[in-house]
Amino acid sequence: MLTRQKRAERTRELILRAAAEVFERDGISAASLSWITRVADVSKGALYFHFGSKDELAGAVCLEGMGRMGSLVRECYRRRGPALERLATLCRELMRVVRDDVVVRAAIRLINDGRVNGASVGDPHRDWSRVVHRLLSTAMWQGGLPRGVDVEVLAYLLVSATVGVEMLSRTDPSWLDESVVGRVWETVFASSPLQGD
Repeated sequence: MLTRQKRAERTRELILRAAAEVFERDGISAASLSWITRVADVSKGALYFHFGSKDELAGAVCLEGMGRMGSLVRECYRRRGPALERLATLCRELMRVVRDDVVVRAAIRLINDGRVNGASVGDPHRDWSRVVHRLLSTAMWQGGLPRGVDVEVLAYLLVSATVGVEMLSRTDPSWLDESVVGRVWETVFASSPLQGD
């Protein structure tokens, strides 16, 4: 038998997931709390016990989605090995979570639509740019990139490619197929002066 606290946690998770599904599909403006409660199969009272408004619920979805992506980044930093390999793995893992996790997709949509307070959840694209730059700088220091490679330009190129794939996937999920992500990665690095003379 579930304890009251466990039941409350489970209900909150159901509401977050239902809200994410509705926000991702319809956007926050078209989303109604009534519809979210139907999708979650909970009462309005249960929803209001956890969230005081649609905006508060949207903020919680964003925090949860960004937290899930942040945990992947933290795990990447904890791993050992060449920075370039860690970055490639992180790219694949982030694209997988965007493909498979509706909470992450909803968080990205809400942030991109400007429907949440960016100060409270951050800017995923700016954060991603910093991560890429940091790992490429580490790769340069480790000797994983040839001398003379402009890390800043390479970071811009990789960030643009990955953000572009994420944006295109909103209307065509096949962009998040692992083989597509792998080909984008290979093309970015084949286009850069990494191959030497």
